[in-house]
Amino acid sequence: MSKALAKRPPLPSKEASLFKELLTLYETRQIKKGLKTADQILKKFPDHGGVRISSSVSHVLIHFPPETLCMKGLVLTHMGRREEGIDLVKKGVRLDLTSHICWHVFGLIQKADKNYEEALKSYTQALKFDKVCGTFKKLPALTCPLRKI
Repeated sequence: MSKALAKRPPLPSKEASLFKELLTLYETRQIKKGLKTADQILKKFPDHGGVRISSSVSHVLIHFPPETLCMKGLVLTHMGRREEGIDLVKKGVRLDLTSHICWHVFGLIQKADKNYEEALKSYTQALKFDKVCGTFKKLPALTCPLRKI
């Protein structure tokens, strides 16, 4: 991965606050509102990880991290649209292999499928890129079903 892709700009403040709202909506299980919020971000920044061409300067490529895409996939899995949601999460992980949020979301989906070994791998990947995230707290709960104590 090139250095240009490694240092992606953050979302603008409006979309960043919408993303924080999306996280809160997911945590409080307001799934439909969460889907609308994700769609609102993705309308302006498709894939929230795809390449966007700036209209003010021609031929300038701006890369945004794909966390919104992964969060939309997570929300869709809770709405019963499991296959579509998993596809979005996998796409998000492929767009940025260094995003701890993408790996964390992928781990949540694996854990829901009771695929604890893959969930453990995903959480471990998330920890590689962010040592302070809440993923560390979830590891002991996964090692018990795997008996890797």
